[in-house]
Amino acid sequence: KGSRKTELAAWIAACELHPDAPVRCYDFDGKGRPLGRGVTDPYIPMMAYTEEQTEELAYGALKVILENSPIAKDFDIGLARIVRADGTGRAEAVAGSPNAVDGARTTWQHADESHRMVLPKLKQAHGIMLRNLLKRRESDPWALETTTAFAPGENSVAESTMEYARAIHEGRSKEAEPRLFFFHRQASDEYDLEDPVQRRQAVIEAAGPIVSKWL
Repeated sequence: KGSRKTELAAWIAACELHPDAPVRCYDFDGKGRPLGRGVTDPYIPMMAYTEEQTEELAYGALKVILENSPIAKDFDIGLARIVRADGTGRAEAVAGSPNAVDGARTTWQHADESHRMVLPKLKQAHGIMLRNLLKRRESDPWALETTTAFAPGENSVAESTMEYARAIHEGRSKEAEPRLFFFHRQASDEYDLEDPVQRRQAVIEAAGPIVSKWL
């Protein structure tokens, strides 16, 4: 919490949307280093757990970043969608409704605060968004999920993602080559969380480097 994960997602979205950002590897040079290119006609849905939050969180950050950047002229920037100046490529805020996300040909997508995605329609919408990625395999599509800690037992999208990560780590996944990258921080188990001093120490450990930077 407080690690600027939403802003990080917005910066990634800006790169995924711009035609010249080298976000996909298409070849390697003579020294074996990857060569990057932009995505052709990207579609980038950005979802939060409520319609209001959708435009205020990562999409809102993306809008502000691009409006105040040297590349603002490369985009037509609106309240709920951003399109490349040439009319191709689109990023938009999407509501957590299955009908709103069904059928999209997605190249990159973002789900923010997925620990709050506990309602059936939100989980269904998230599942549809993941399946949409299969429609643009040639674009090497991928998804990003950012969240704070979930409440165990709520069966949120975040909790399901962590269970999937555990299954991979413990060898229980049925996938031969799973492609999930999962990053998670938490305090060590030895703290007594009933003790205010130890609880503070646990929070500091869980927060990591951001404590000395800005938190």
